[in-house]
Order: sequence, then C-alpha cells, then structure tokens
Amino acid sequence: MGLLGALFAPFDAAAVARPDTGHGHAEDVPAAVLAALARDLDMTEDQARQRLAVQERAVALNTALRGRMGKDHAGSWLDADTGRLTVAATRADQAPRVVAAGADVRVVRHGAAALAAISDDLGGHRGGRGAKAVTAPEGVVGWYTDPAGDRVVVTIRRDAARATLDRLAAYGDAVVVARATAQPTATWQYLHGGDAINGGNCSNGFNVVNPTTSVRYLITAGHCVTAGGTVTGQDGSVIGPVVERWFPGFDDALVRVTNTAQWVQGPWVDTNPSNGAAVTIDGYSDGPVGAAVCKSGVKTRLTCGHITGKDQSVLYDNVNWMYGLTRFDACVEKGDSGGSVYQTGPQNRAEGVVSGATLDAGRCLEKVGLPNVSFYYPIADSLAYYGPRYGVVVS
Repeated sequence: MGLLGALFAPFDAAAVARPDTGHGHAEDVPAAVLAALARDLDMTEDQARQRLAVQERAVALNTALRGRMGKDHAGSWLDADTGRLTVAATRADQAPRVVAAGADVRVVRHGAAALAAISDDLGGHRGGRGAKAVTAPEGVVGWYTDPAGDRVVVTIRRDAARATLDRLAAYGDAVVVARATAQPTATWQYLHGGDAINGGNCSNGFNVVNPTTSVRYLITAGHCVTAGGTVTGQDGSVIGPVVERWFPGFDDALVRVTNTAQWVQGPWVDTNPSNGAAVTIDGYSDGPVGAAVCKSGVKTRLTCGHITGKDQSVLYDNVNWMYGLTRFDACVEKGDSGGSVYQTGPQNRAEGVVSGATLDAGRCLEKVGLPNVSFYYPIADSLAYYGPRYGVVVS
C-alpha cells in the first residue's frame, strides 16, 4: 500500500466534489436548453438542474481519478438517471481509494486497454490519420466499447458468414454480438455552432481560433465538405476555404473563416439553428458513458440525450468505415451533420461534431418507437490533431 498511498496522497476528494463556482451554476442553464433536456431525458426541469449539478462534479472527479489511477483506470460511466459515477478498475486494491473519493467502483476482468486491443484487431486506422485502414470482418457493420459491460459490442448483418461469427466467438466474453436493424448513414443534407452551412445540407460545429495570430476557423464534419472547396453560410455568402478534410475513417474538417466582415464568431452554439438564442462554450470535454449531452443542428434543432458508447467503429451506407466515434441517443437526422454536441451545466463544454445516425426512412429512431442511435466525432481528437498544426483552441 506504500506505492498506492504515494500515488493518491495529493488527491483531495472533497475539493474535486465541490463545483467550480467561478463558472456559474446549473441554475444558469438557458431556458431552451433546460427545456430540451427535460423533454428528451424524460424528467422535470428541476430534476434536469439537479442532474447537471451532479454530472459536473462527477466528470471532474472522473478526470482526477483517471490521472491518478493511470492504466488501472479501466473505464467509467455515469448512471443515466442519477449522474453518479462508477469507475472500472483492473486492480482490486484500487477500490477503497475510488470509494473514498466519492465514486462507485467495479473491478473488471478485461478493462479499457484490452478492449481497445480488440477494437484495433477488428479493424481501423491503427496508425492514426493517414495510416492504411485494416479491413473489418465480412458482415460486421460496427462496434463500440461498453465499459459498464467490460466488453466490445459488435453489430453484424443478419447474413454475416459463419467464419465471422467464429472469429467473434474466439474473443469469449469480451465481445457480445448484436444484429443490425438498419444501415447507419452519414447525416449530411453571426456564425454559431449548429447554424446551417452549404445550403443547409450540414451544420457548423464549433468556432475555433489561433489566439496568437487571431486567425479564425470552424470545425465541422469531414463528409460535409470537399478538400480545397469553399464553405458558404446560411445566407449563401462565403465563409472560407477548407484547410483540411478527413473522411472516411475520421470525420472532421477545418475551415478558415476569411470573410470576417460578414461572419462574426465567438464561443457560441445556437439553441434554435439558425438565428436562435445561443449558449457560450467554455472549453471542451470527452465525457464518460452516461453523461448527458445536447446537440444543435439545422434539421432537428436542439435535442438532448446520453453518451451510450465510446470508440465506435461503424460502416456508413455499407461503403464508408468510420472509427473513433462516440455513440449517443439524441435525435439526429440528415442536415444535422457537423453540428455541435456539447455538455451543458455550470459550464458548456464542446464534445464533438455530429457524424451520422441509424435512421428509419430518414427519421431518427425515436419517431418509430425505438431508441436513437447517433454518432459524433470527438472534439478532443480534432483538437489533438489541429491544435499542434494550426494553433487552434475552442473560441
């Protein structure tokens, strides 16, 4: 216990549990966002406020525990109803420290590293952007990590070959197989996140800026734009050129805003795209499973849900493989692609840009009585790439 004590000695659980009063309170959430949370999460507005306050503390606690546990932090998730944090640990001797910090703990057999290795084995860009993709087994249309189940959930077509089923079975209880109900698809169809771009076929994600040069950009979905092309805004006027675009495999793009006389930018996301009220974005996050998030896009406007899976790989339209997505259950339809996904509460933090969804005749699945299955590309991954290359931060 000597080493473990040294590892955790500087950690002040009470300090982490206290909300940061310098950035507002859950009571400060805009009325439109609070109403959307209550509507889509099936709770009262008072319950939504309480849920956001609990989530804010839980996310801060999870960040602290991840840093101190290192590789023994094997994943985490929030209870969708209460917002309470559970941390998976690969070593039983971590459990007392996690509980003392204020979280629940589950000792798991596999853990995040082992599940990530399975995901890499199934396919994807193991070497990052620009690396050649590894082809997934025939009949597999997607997979994601389920930390609460300590497993990778693999979705297959009903006609998947026996060889594919046998390969998946070889992973044992680290993999569970689900049958596809429909084919996922990319949802493409003052400048705020969520506002229409390119004739309303897609939405803006987040405004970013190089604080040293003051050069401004926006981040949207890669499939919404073409390399070297020009992006236009809701009124058809030019925003600027596409600096980099990644699709398929990844799904983001960086657009330089050159028409600054026309487009005024800031850290804003529209709550009723286009030209509604706005929330202010303060930094970014990479929330755990169970975290409540909201989405702004030009088609379905403001909708909310929970993160339901991490590190999602999915086959769009039976053609394009996507990797590293986050799965969530807010309503998303064509035209919402590129739109803003963010955590709201005492602080509004950017989470990612809308990538795609499983639809029924163009409708999100809740409209036919099924749970929504939607995807976004994490802003943490976009900033990890564009930040060093262009000096950008969320503005």
